[in-house]
Formats: sequence, C-alpha cells, structure tokens
Amino acid sequence: MLSKERTANMIGWAVASYGRAWIRTLKVHHSLANELDNPRTGAKGGLYCLWHEDLLMMSVFFADCGIHTLISKSTDGDYVTRMVDHLGFQAIRGSTGRGGLRAVREIIRTIGHANLAITPDGPRGPRREFQEGAVYLASRTGLDLIPVVAAYDNVWRFRSWDKMAWPRFRSRVVVRFGNRIRVPGDAGSADLKEYHQTISASMTAEEECAKDILADWKKGAKVEIIRDFRPEVAKQPKPAPALQKSA
Repeated sequence: MLSKERTANMIGWAVASYGRAWIRTLKVHHSLANELDNPRTGAKGGLYCLWHEDLLMMSVFFADCGIHTLISKSTDGDYVTRMVDHLGFQAIRGSTGRGGLRAVREIIRTIGHANLAITPDGPRGPRREFQEGAVYLASRTGLDLIPVVAAYDNVWRFRSWDKMAWPRFRSRVVVRFGNRIRVPGDAGSADLKEYHQTISASMTAEEECAKDILADWKKGAKVEIIRDFRPEVAKQPKPAPALQKSA
C-alpha cells in the first residue's frame, strides 16, 4: 500500500503534468497595468493576490517562475503542495489567519525580496472576501500587493465553496494584473483597514477590466496571445561549463 506522502506526490505530479498540457490548449491573453510587475519576465518584490477559485489556472500560468506560495496545513494542502512543487513553486505551509504568525515569520526569513502568491479568500472562504491578514503580511514583508484576476468565456465550475474555475479546451482567458499597492511597514490598525479597503476595491475593479477586455476580444478586437508559457528565466540557456586549464 502506498504511503500518504507518496500518494500525494503521485497525484500532485499527475495534476501538474496534465495542467502543463492543458494550458497549451487555451487562448490566454496577459494584461498588465504595469509591465514591470510581470514575474514571468523577472519582476521581484510582489505579493500576488488571486482568488481561490482561480488557483488551478494561476498555478499553471505562474509555473517555473520560482514564486513562493502560502498553503494551508490541511489535508487538501498536502496535495496542493505536491502539485505546486512539480510546477516550480516554493511552498510555505501556514495561513495569514488563525495561527498564522509562524508562517509570517517563515516568509520574512525565507523569501527576502522574492515573490509570494496567496489566495486572500482561502483556504475556506467566504468566497471573494479579501482577508485582512494579507494586508498585514504585506506590511511586515515589504512586498507590494498586486491584484491578479481572470476572466473566462467558457469555463467549468466545481461544486465547491469557491466555485473553482476550470476553463474548457480552446477557451479564451484574460489574466489581468492591477497596479502595485505598497503598505508601509509601520502601518497601524486604522491604516491596515484602509489599505484593506483599497486592495479589495482594486480586485473588483481589475476583474471588471478583465471582463471588458474579454468582451472586446470576443467582438473581434485583436489581443496578444501567449504562445510559449515558459517564463523568460526558464528560456535562458544555461552557461557552458568552464574549461579546465591543462597542467
């Protein structure tokens, strides 16, 4: 009988492998408020905030970018951890909610000025309700909040609390990044609430923007479609080994 850990690893590998093949069947347009915030081209210092329902799509979209991700210590989290490992993420177990202080300390110690992706309405909802813990995390890590949303024209929805999205083959997808929001490290309780309102409103506004882009695309507007989902860093050739001087 397979151990629980080995089973999780096999399922994670299978889902990750399927995801890499599946995303190539989609027509994906990437829209950014600021081109410098794209982790696929080497951007750093971002705390990318995406709804839990977009986790499957974004996990494959962000593959091999070397992004850290915060995953709960639940049983479901074990399977998600193995999946993202095979997609080139670096998982940190914990949450920004109850008992999350240890995870915050681990993030500060581990990632420095790298990138972090979180689902601020996870792991159990309510759906699309941005938890304040993500804003606190931004203030303590020095990472800038960056809203990340998606719009789909043909999508399956799971019967789960988050209505997890799974775009059908050959469907159009718009992935939209909003502007960075910097939360000061010395922000007090009142300030954190204000920034919480700001990022919550930004998530809603960027989702409407993504829907508008998708609507124009369906009407015939020309958009740039991603042909190669490998990030720029992964495309760079590895340096040739140094030649040894002969004696």
